[in-house]
Amino acid sequence: MPPPANGGPAAMFVHHFNHYLSILPLATVVTLTVAVTLGLVDFIFWLVESRRLVSLLDLSYNSVRHSFQVYRLFTYPIVTPSLSLLIANLLFLIPSLLQFETTHGTVPTLWMVFTVCTVLPGVVYVICAALLYTSFVDPWRCAGLSGWAIGLSVWTAVDENRSGEAPDRMLFGVLRIPSKFLPLVIFVFYTLLVPGSSLILHSGVAGISYLVATRRSQLTPTTDSYQWLEARQSLGPIVNARGFVSVQQNRTFLPIFQRSYVEDPVESPSSPAPPTTFPGQGQRLGG
Repeated sequence: MPPPANGGPAAMFVHHFNHYLSILPLATVVTLTVAVTLGLVDFIFWLVESRRLVSLLDLSYNSVRHSFQVYRLFTYPIVTPSLSLLIANLLFLIPSLLQFETTHGTVPTLWMVFTVCTVLPGVVYVICAALLYTSFVDPWRCAGLSGWAIGLSVWTAVDENRSGEAPDRMLFGVLRIPSKFLPLVIFVFYTLLVPGSSLILHSGVAGISYLVATRRSQLTPTTDSYQWLEARQSLGPIVNARGFVSVQQNRTFLPIFQRSYVEDPVESPSSPAPPTTFPGQGQRLGG
């Protein structure tokens, strides 16, 4: 879709943003859309009801254990306590999520983020909170996509270490960091600079991601299992959606920016040389 001919800077920005979303894989787009949408809903909910949506969906030890609100083990990543934390989470998460989905596929990505990066660390957090909880100490309530960012960065670092290709990463577009140190940088950022960050949850997701990544042949579903899921009729709307990445296709990185270029034609050595123009004026021979 060409950019608007007479649009101003705002129209141009909207055009480029829509184009960027159109070439992102499915799970990455859904994550970005849901996180931003719920952030806005949470703000409106606070203005109207003077309550926070995050308090209904975050991971709360008391709510899970005493009120049996087990759904919080699945919903706590999709809500964020503050706008600044939401922006930081997306800046850390989107590059790793994009790389994982374009490399492994959409269905493995959904399994990874909800199993390895959400439910299992949440269970570890609840168990540790039960062991450490006293009437004088209330465990932190956990919410946000920080666990996904840490877990996917650990998995990506393991993948690149196994393949022997570990390019440097640009953090926030300004800081160049060796790929193998990126999980540590993200972990330290949340631990030291984000108030209320859960050391237990982040340690759990980092450890589980590393364990599963290094023992994937024993701890992850097989490719045949993913293909079986993709063939289910009930998943047809997801499989046929724009941006879906199948485990069967040749998985390479999707281009973020498309470049168009024209190559100069290469002449074949056997092709005859084009006729040249005789310099100067010719003279007629003969009578």
